[in-house]
Amino acid sequence: RAPTWTAEHLFFSPSARRVCGACVGLGLVRCGRCGVRLYCSRACQVRDWKAHKATCRPADKDAPAANGNSAGTDN
Repeated sequence: RAPTWTAEHLFFSPSARRVCGACVGLGLVRCGRCGVRLYCSRACQVRDWKAHKATCRPADKDAPAANGNSAGTDN
């Protein structure tokens, strides 16, 4: 039986938001270009590239890094 996904589950569950962009596996690796799309493996990333490249945009280099550190500070 397939799990029932509710809006609350998808919003509050960190693991539910980390789904591979090509399959339903756990997304552990981010797209190297945009940093948004998650993949469970390099094979899934390659398989999804044809579809993903239409929306993939390079990450803003001046934006703060995902870990909270600012990449472009002059300290």
